[in-house]
Amino acid sequence: MTLISSDLFRRVEPKELLNKNWTKDDKKKLSPNICALANHFNNIGAWVQQTILEKEEEDEKGRAVIIMKMIRIAECCYKLNNLNDTTAIVSGLNSSSIHRLKRSWN
Repeated sequence: MTLISSDLFRRVEPKELLNKNWTKDDKKKLSPNICALANHFNNIGAWVQQTILEKEEEDEKGRAVIIMKMIRIAECCYKLNNLNDTTAIVSGLNSSSIHRLKRSWN
């Protein structure tokens, strides 16, 4: 995961950062690498959510195990100074669909 993020980050060119090009209508043309990095971030968050929610609703312990594993993965990313993926994982864990699983968090 970190190698993919590193590769995407290294591809970003300074001109993509000018004038908030990533917010324009033709952002995929003006800032293709920033868009790819943002898509990667969103995909990680969605993967975290999907992985947790794939467990049966009654399997609270199974979901808790997956939540803990995601937290450990985020910690590993943090130790590797991969703050993008760390934040993406935390974002997935903080999403409303995961945050509402109160019994899995306890």
